[in-house]
Amino acid sequence: MRRDIARRYEDQFENSHVITEYIYQCNSQYPSGETAFHSFLKDVGWAKNPMIHRFDLLHEDVPITIMYGEDSWIDPQPGLILHETRGHKSYINIDRASNVERMA
Repeated sequence: MRRDIARRYEDQFENSHVITEYIYQCNSQYPSGETAFHSFLKDVGWAKNPMIHRFDLLHEDVPITIMYGEDSWIDPQPGLILHETRGHKSYINIDRASNVERMA
C-alpha cells in the first residue's frame, strides 16, 4: 500500500493500518458487483430485437400503450411511427404528472 495514502488518514484513526487494510480489501477482491454493473450498462438502451421492426406482426386488436417521461432519454420515434401506422386511434398527452395517479 502506498505510504501517502496511510499518511493522509493517520489523523482520522488511532491505527492508520485500518484504512490501508480497508482499501486493500476493497481492491484485492474480484469486482463481481462492478463487473455485473458494467455488463448491465453495456449497450444500454438498445433492444436486441427492437419492437419497431415487429409492430406489423401484431394483430390490430392488440392494445399498445407507450409512455415517455418528460426528461426521458428513450427515443420517442418508434412510438410516433406506431401511432402513424395504427391510424391515430388514440393519443394521450399527460401535461400534469400529479393527475396521473388519479387517472390510473
